[in-house]
Amino acid sequence: MSSNAELPFDPLRAEGLCPPFYGLDSTEYIASLIGFVEDGVAELPANVLGRVNQLKSRALRNARAPINSKLPDELLMEVFAQLQHTGDYLPWYRVLLVCRRWFVLGSTAPRLWRKLSVRFRSVSLRLGLVRSKAVEVDLEAAYYLREDLLLETLTLITPHLHRLRSVRLSTIPPSCFPALADCMKHAMPALEHLQLFAKEPFSDDEHRPDLHLDISPERFPKLETLYVSGMYVFGHPAIFSQLRKVEITSYAGPQPELGLETLLEALRAARNVEELHLFKVYVSDIEHARLDRVLPKVTLRKLHKICIDTDARVIKRILASVNIPVTALAHFEVDSDADNLRAAIPDDRSCLPVLSHIVDAQVTTTPHVHSLSGYADKAVVPWVPRSPFILREQNVQFVIEEGFVADQDLVADLLHIFSDSRLESLCIQAGPETLDRTIKWRDVFIAYPTLKRLYIERPTPTESEIENWDAESGRCELSAIAIFKALDPGPAAEHAKTAGVGPYAVLCPGLEVIHVDGVDANSSMKLLTTVRACLLNRRRELGRPESQQLKELIIDAGNHQSDNIDYQKVQHAFETSLRHLVEHVVYHDEQA
Repeated sequence: MSSNAELPFDPLRAEGLCPPFYGLDSTEYIASLIGFVEDGVAELPANVLGRVNQLKSRALRNARAPINSKLPDELLMEVFAQLQHTGDYLPWYRVLLVCRRWFVLGSTAPRLWRKLSVRFRSVSLRLGLVRSKAVEVDLEAAYYLREDLLLETLTLITPHLHRLRSVRLSTIPPSCFPALADCMKHAMPALEHLQLFAKEPFSDDEHRPDLHLDISPERFPKLETLYVSGMYVFGHPAIFSQLRKVEITSYAGPQPELGLETLLEALRAARNVEELHLFKVYVSDIEHARLDRVLPKVTLRKLHKICIDTDARVIKRILASVNIPVTALAHFEVDSDADNLRAAIPDDRSCLPVLSHIVDAQVTTTPHVHSLSGYADKAVVPWVPRSPFILREQNVQFVIEEGFVADQDLVADLLHIFSDSRLESLCIQAGPETLDRTIKWRDVFIAYPTLKRLYIERPTPTESEIENWDAESGRCELSAIAIFKALDPGPAAEHAKTAGVGPYAVLCPGLEVIHVDGVDANSSMKLLTTVRACLLNRRRELGRPESQQLKELIIDAGNHQSDNIDYQKVQHAFETSLRHLVEHVVYHDEQA
């Protein structure tokens, strides 16, 4: 082969590419390559010569393939673009290895290189920055990226900050904070989405330095989504006026300190926000802040969902400063050192207008969680499915997790938070010992005269509770007699009149369904007598001598300690004695 021969144009390695990349005629281009090597063919070893001939035939065959000759460039470009969204574990650009034409077309289209990913090396990032040319790009780094690779990434993107459309960096170690802070000092006029998560400490004793991100509207005019963890972003509260989605996690200072007034100023400016999440965001001056200061309220009209997890006093102050639309989903999680959920609700309920439209409520109390959930009337607040895995999300929820909750808070929180609600359905999940010892059922029925459905459920035991359960002693069972005694129109009607309930001589006159789980099987016959007397008295007081008082009554008793014959007798007694008072009666035990 002549050493001074001029090499033919190779689009795979040339920098100044211009169409047509494959020649006017595929066979003519391949023939020119074949002619080029003819002069030096005798100099090639036999094995190399065989490989050359193989490549010749393969090139000629591929050149005439329909996929090369019939698919226009525009259609191929669209196919390549769709491959980027398939979610396959293989990178989309593997298809560029199919043939020369595909490689040239895909490697020279800037719009196909908008998504830049960094995982184990920076090669793909470097390649993407060159091939994307001047188009806006999205940068995403893998979780637990090596520190040296993350620093290299920040260095590589610095000249291209003006065309970054989104940035997603996770588990950022403290050693990279200075370099990240330097990047954020530059203007990013195209940035719309910013996600920066600092690396969590391995233990409570490990100190993580704080990072102050200088984000101003002047340098980030298009920013709409802000997700940060372990970073201070309140230096320019005005930036919140342009944000649509905000998620701030794990910030407690100490430098710079976050004051309550600064936090409120930022939230009051967020009038365009649609989703707002604050998890473990604490203010430094809560002990000395003026919690009684009255500020003009701001309505977050575009809000769809709000989730706040912090000190109860901070939640109360936030709710006293902003109004949440009735259609927004609201979740508030109070710190475990709080005594009750009532501490998170201000006296002025206008901040949560959805509370007056709650018709279904659920109360859950276990040694590990205390929560109140409310579901609004669909006629007032149309239900929109927001997750394929959730049949219906709560319109409002208050939670204390991993904290000690006094037994008396079960009903007190319910009656306080849902004091303006016209409940039609109430579900209480609590242990029998809590229900028997703390709930005054008359207070519940007086507070919610529109109640139609009552469900008493025993919480599902945890694995540790199952392991430690003594089979001989059994679990504590509920005495449901108090529920029906409270509904009995004898003493209950007199109590209702003195309490100023109004025209209701019978508590909850529209009650239709009662489900009670965990009833003491040993007192089932006494319960039957109480239920029958209660329903007969209610029918008499309501003036419905021939009507059935309930549509459905389900009693789930504990295990019958005696033989199966005793269980069948009790079951038969319930069904026959209540047949004319209840449309559908079910009595069964745990083994039924």
